[in-house]
Amino acid sequence: MVDTLDEPFGDASILPTYLLSRFTREQVKVALGGDGGDEVFLGYPTYLAHRLARYYGLLPDRWRRLFRRAVDALPVSVENISLDFKLRRFVGGVDRPPEIRNAVWLGSFPPEESLEVLSDQARTALGRTDGLAFLGELLEGVEVKDPLERMVYLDMKIYMSDDILVKVDRASMACSLEVRAPLLDYELVDFVTRLPVEYKLKGLTSKAVLKTAMADRLPESILHRSKKGFGIPVASWIKNELAELVHDMFGTDKLKREGLFDPAKVQSLLADHLAGRADNRKQLWTLLMFELWLGRYGPGTGASPPAESAIDG
Repeated sequence: MVDTLDEPFGDASILPTYLLSRFTREQVKVALGGDGGDEVFLGYPTYLAHRLARYYGLLPDRWRRLFRRAVDALPVSVENISLDFKLRRFVGGVDRPPEIRNAVWLGSFPPEESLEVLSDQARTALGRTDGLAFLGELLEGVEVKDPLERMVYLDMKIYMSDDILVKVDRASMACSLEVRAPLLDYELVDFVTRLPVEYKLKGLTSKAVLKTAMADRLPESILHRSKKGFGIPVASWIKNELAELVHDMFGTDKLKREGLFDPAKVQSLLADHLAGRADNRKQLWTLLMFELWLGRYGPGTGASPPAESAIDG
């Protein structure tokens, strides 16, 4: 997959997306995808977490400290999207402004850690800029006041446009498959985004209006099944199947030569993950994808990213 990408891409779900596209292409040339459904109908667990964060903020400080200590004491699991992973993500972002909280929950590095992992020269070149400042800028002039709707707006502008749709496009085109997104029909999006939030996230039920609309067309087992993302066992792979590759990509001498990342910080992230002291799957996977891309297309390689026609072929 790295060879088909024209830029570093850190979403691990591109792998199962590629495999599904390859399987689908055995039968058809064009397929329909469900992309946009989670953004339009508030299907992501993060939207529910934003709502829970409001109640969390009402707790006395003492109770919140007890909750954080209890989460910190949980054993680290390598299971995909495990309970401890979700709870640590929650407490890692819950006390931040909503737009920053959303980015922390979805992203790999919180703002402070994204600077720490860089080398001194890289930080100097960047001028220690706030990498998430643009989120507030995107919301300037947005008239919607409901916090959830504002997060939906950000997800559509950033997460869906620069991750989800890119992922499906690259993975499907690598298999010569065309994927269309009917849930992003502009008339449908325009209509649903005008509906009250409670029509879409009703209590703890996400996609409420969509489930109601489809109640006479789909069985209960589909309508009310637990949400299942396109996850892969990254945390386990780093410790096992990908261990040799990870060590090669994160070698101290190699990182020093490249001059982009702090070798000590990267090695610390890896050591904590391997020892079970922390779950650093997202940080390590993102760094791994960048290093693989850099080795394929970076300075001195003489290679250029593939043209789209080359990917399609």
